[in-house]
Amino acid sequence: MKSFKKFIFITLVPIILIVVGTIINSKSFDDLRHFHINISVFSFFSIISFCYVYIYENLMVKKGKVTRNLAYSILSVFVLTLIFSTLIGYLLMDDFNFKISLFQSTLMVCLFLLVLVVFELYKKTIQEEIFIVNEKPFYYIKLLLKVFGILSFFLLIFIFIPLVDKVSFEKGVEIVAKILLFNLQTTLLSFLSLSILYKIKHLRKKIILGVISASIISSLGNLYLNEVLQNSFFLGFIVHFLFCLFCCSMIVLSLIYRNKIQKLSLSFSKKETEYLQLKNQINPHFLFNNLNTLIAFIETNPQKAIAFGHHLSNVYRHYLKNDEHDFVLLKNEIQFISEYLAIFKAKFENGFIFEIENEASQEQYILSLSLQELVDNIFKHNILDVENPVIIKISIHQNELIISNTNVRKEAVHSTKKGLKNIHKRYNLLTKKQITITDNATFFEVKIPILHLTK
Repeated sequence: MKSFKKFIFITLVPIILIVVGTIINSKSFDDLRHFHINISVFSFFSIISFCYVYIYENLMVKKGKVTRNLAYSILSVFVLTLIFSTLIGYLLMDDFNFKISLFQSTLMVCLFLLVLVVFELYKKTIQEEIFIVNEKPFYYIKLLLKVFGILSFFLLIFIFIPLVDKVSFEKGVEIVAKILLFNLQTTLLSFLSLSILYKIKHLRKKIILGVISASIISSLGNLYLNEVLQNSFFLGFIVHFLFCLFCCSMIVLSLIYRNKIQKLSLSFSKKETEYLQLKNQINPHFLFNNLNTLIAFIETNPQKAIAFGHHLSNVYRHYLKNDEHDFVLLKNEIQFISEYLAIFKAKFENGFIFEIENEASQEQYILSLSLQELVDNIFKHNILDVENPVIIKISIHQNELIISNTNVRKEAVHSTKKGLKNIHKRYNLLTKKQITITDNATFFEVKIPILHLTK
């Protein structure tokens, strides 16, 4: 949408909503005789539109700090509205009160923020962002408290403050209580409506449609609760809808950005793991040592050389598949690690013993690269001593893959546990599940969750 068209759109749509809302709330046609949209109302929305299209968006194109750009835009809305409102007041009103201009300026800032939030949501829809609700309950509690706090702040500013010197203390407390109750209703109903509607797959891809639908539902719910609780502080459907629209948009935008941050964090973590894995795969020492071992076996034990060659080729065949999926079939991964351990077994012989239970089904998956990284950690941090061999066990228990080994630690090796942290981070980001680590003097054990995926 080009700048001028967007300017006209933002200016006219609120006015149309006011007209429609007035018609809906009018009890008779006599009420409509006193209704008119004057130049002041048109000018106020023109200021909002101008500040969004020609100030905020131009500042964002220059790629400055978002908070600074937002502050400049809000200040522009407030100052321009204040100047215009004050001039109109002095020219047209005999008993003009400057508090009216402050109230109107604050109200226009709130409407500007609503426009900004809705358009940011619209941009995400154009980019085909998919809204996903995939967080722990505590995150949603914090999110709702933040939205509740923002709404309460603006409501108290442009509703309560103008009345503070006109009402008694008891009346003021009652007004604040009604504001907070309305805000609590709006926040909870908006979140509940979004949670229900976004279970529909189509709405997860059509973000704007879902937000508008949730705003309508939560607005109707608010009106009903106001009747039940006899809270007559806000009566108009349009007022309810605007607040619910702001609330729903804030919630959805927060979740979209949260998902984007998680994707970036996951991508970085995955790339780091793949880099380390690739580095190990093409490490010339790893390759040359295995080739030298193979040559030595050919000279001394041809039968062992054949078995070693098969294991080595299967391991490198697994590498060459270059599977880019986040999760891999557990059955195949255990088969691969058997070949991988057989290579080390041929070289170190009685330095370690391994037992593997491969009873995985075709529906069980684990995080890619995790099993080999855990096995590599065992060889990195333990002494392979014939007299005191490391015992490695890989087994399946319920919905966990258990990798354990006896502790025969190398004293000189300093562990940062970077590999374990990486696996834990990727599991948490992808599945919200955690790995379990047990480390004591006798054994070291890691339990990683098994996932049941359907194709």
